[in-house]
Amino acid sequence: MSTPSHKLDDFRKKIDEIDIRLHDLILQRADIVEQIGREKGLSKTASYQPSREARLFRRILARPTGKMSKRAIFAIWRDLVTASIEMQGGLTLAVLKNAEDETARTLGLEHFSSDMDASYHGTPAQVLNAVSQGRAAIGLLPFDQGEQGPNWWHHLCRQDANPLRVVARLPFLASRPQSGSTAAKNEPNALIVAAFDVEQSDDDHSLFVLTGAQSASRALVRDATIKAGLPLAEHKFYAPEEEGGERLHLLDLEGYITGDDKRFEAFLAAFAEADATLLHVGGYATPLVMPGVIQGKDESE
Repeated sequence: MSTPSHKLDDFRKKIDEIDIRLHDLILQRADIVEQIGREKGLSKTASYQPSREARLFRRILARPTGKMSKRAIFAIWRDLVTASIEMQGGLTLAVLKNAEDETARTLGLEHFSSDMDASYHGTPAQVLNAVSQGRAAIGLLPFDQGEQGPNWWHHLCRQDANPLRVVARLPFLASRPQSGSTAAKNEPNALIVAAFDVEQSDDDHSLFVLTGAQSASRALVRDATIKAGLPLAEHKFYAPEEEGGERLHLLDLEGYITGDDKRFEAFLAAFAEADATLLHVGGYATPLVMPGVIQGKDESE
């Protein structure tokens, strides 16, 4: 008959054997990642692929997790993906960090790694400039800093050469939807901008900015969106940065929608201004909603 100490020894031996197999599989995965990195280098493909990451995380978290929490499983795979990015040349980040808002820095460290090569900037314009000038691969910015306060959408829309796009939203694992009528309020979230176009992840949001419609009210913009058959998840208004400046309406639309969508013709016809324009500023893979999961932990823990 086995004694308790013998049973523990047996369990520990099994864990040791599993650890060795896990280690071997991780190394096999790393070998393939290295080969992918070489191919990406030849094709000049970015090492950071947010849409592919989103599909991976959804696929993994759809599987049974046993007694382990979703957050714990997500963290393990997040670290594996970060290691893969580092193997393929790494990732340089430009992050907004100032006394008023450290949202981007906090979420960036949680999603990526403190070992990532990051530069910190005091204004959104400095972050965007670092990315557009090639000094950083991606920029991390809070979704907004209040509709009437300083924001970075005006800066994003003014970029002519090497225009940047929103390509991801953080956190990817959330307790409630981050847009729409059931959206989590006052919870930190950030967007990632880059010089490449966002790709489909099979469950996406698309971002458009209405410019040139200076007399358009919030109600008119919402009504025009609905009448055009566009699936509006969220609508934000940004006042001009200065007197006589541009008024912006940010439309967060459900689905992967491109700028040549025919519904936009009906949408723009609702505005009197001839120069009303809709700019496609990117999009993001819809974050996973796991009830009970909050930033940094599970409520059940």
